Amino acid sequence: MSSSRLVYFYVPFNSKLFYFWSFLVSIGVLYNAFAMVIFIFADVKSQYFWNWVFCNILFDVVFAVDIFVQSRLSWVVLRTFEATVFLPSPTSNYSNPTVIRLIDFVQRTQQRTTFPRLFKIVLLAVSCIVLFHWNACLYFLFSIYEGITEESQTEFGFSYYKVFEPVFPICEAYYGNDCWYNEDIDHTLDLDDVRDSYKMDLVNYWKNKHYRWSTGNFSREYSMSVYWSALTITTCGQQPWPEVNSAIQERALGCFMYLMAHNQLDDEECILSLLPPRLQANIAANLHMETLQKVEIFAMCDSRFMHEVVLLVKQQVFSPNDYLCRKNEKAKEMFIIKQGKLRVIDDDTGKELHELNEGATFGELSIVHVKGNLLGTRRCVSLQSVGYSDVYVLYRDDVSRLLLEFPQEYRTPATCYTREDFWKRQSSLEEMSVVEQLTRLTGIIDDLNANLSEMIVSFSHSCIYYKQKMTCLENTFNQHRQSIRRDFRRRLI
Repeated sequence: MSSSRLVYFYVPFNSKLFYFWSFLVSIGVLYNAFAMVIFIFADVKSQYFWNWVFCNILFDVVFAVDIFVQSRLSWVVLRTFEATVFLPSPTSNYSNPTVIRLIDFVQRTQQRTTFPRLFKIVLLAVSCIVLFHWNACLYFLFSIYEGITEESQTEFGFSYYKVFEPVFPICEAYYGNDCWYNEDIDHTLDLDDVRDSYKMDLVNYWKNKHYRWSTGNFSREYSMSVYWSALTITTCGQQPWPEVNSAIQERALGCFMYLMAHNQLDDEECILSLLPPRLQANIAANLHMETLQKVEIFAMCDSRFMHEVVLLVKQQVFSPNDYLCRKNEKAKEMFIIKQGKLRVIDDDTGKELHELNEGATFGELSIVHVKGNLLGTRRCVSLQSVGYSDVYVLYRDDVSRLLLEFPQEYRTPATCYTREDFWKRQSSLEEMSVVEQLTRLTGIIDDLNANLSEMIVSFSHSCIYYKQKMTCLENTFNQHRQSIRRDFRRRLI
């Protein structure tokens, strides 16, 4: 019965038992990270050799049991399991497969913990400790090659002269009334000071009134090595700054602080890509549907169409005085203000024409083709951010692909804006001068000529391609004409 239980025994991959076992294995991995380089200090072998042997045997047993535990998982990662099994093999190509177990434990803890920021701080602290430990051992190895008998404090290498043993007094201080020193500026010191001749008397006097805290060589060597190696690492950050304009640095720092204050440093698209499509649509609808329903062009659209539109919306952050679009640029997107303020500017006069607040839209006709839009496909004005602003951007290409799947929805926004906004556009067109109208028409004609040229080039390439295909087909037919006729006659018979 016991043998059958052992055969069918398994460890659930997501169980608490396997999680705590991974924690024990991770401790063994960290122990190896510390112990594999510690023998650079000679006193470790003489003073802590049997402690090292005991810990090695203990964690070797843990790693051996871990091989059995991994073989009894509910599902086994074959490559990881093989790497762990053949770890003692001298021909193994794996450097340290047990590090995979440490990484797996870190990932599991990040998923299970309710204090992710605290765990990241602990993880960073442990990483720094391991880094300082390795760097300290490397520093002491360098000192051994340089020689550790130097008594100069200015040398980079280790020397015992840099680490004094602490001295503590065993008597209390006494301050007499006659013990004073004149600190007057006009006071002149005695040039014939003979106090130097009493130094040995002072040494003999204090010899029995203090005690020295003696420490082993390993403590002095390791503590000083960690200190100096930490200095070498921390001073690496004091490199000269790249020559970037201070104004650009302030803008970049301000934008970063704004994103951090509004919890927008994470990539939403990367996070949402891990979720099922239906859940992505629900989250996007919950975030953007309320804002899009306030847009007049989508007021009469079907709910199914709107759920597809919210997936196309992209959020962008603009810093102060950033231009979202400039005059005479091609209109390819619509802007919906989520937070902040935007201003409409005429670049020719430099005047502010209008101010857009939260919930306002700009460039609605840019995403659909509406008959009667005499202003063309270029911007009439410029749009600039007043402060930091969050803006939803909806691109025309995305909407055009979506309208191919919902052709009936095209009439809703197009008809709405043709009826309500046509006279506004017409009046703005009449306010333009003749030169501005001709410039606008010239731009439209240039766009049409460019599109027509692209179509002609594409048509010519297609004609050449199909002519070549027909020529190849004719040559193939001429080469196999007899066999084709023979096969045709056989089928008829």
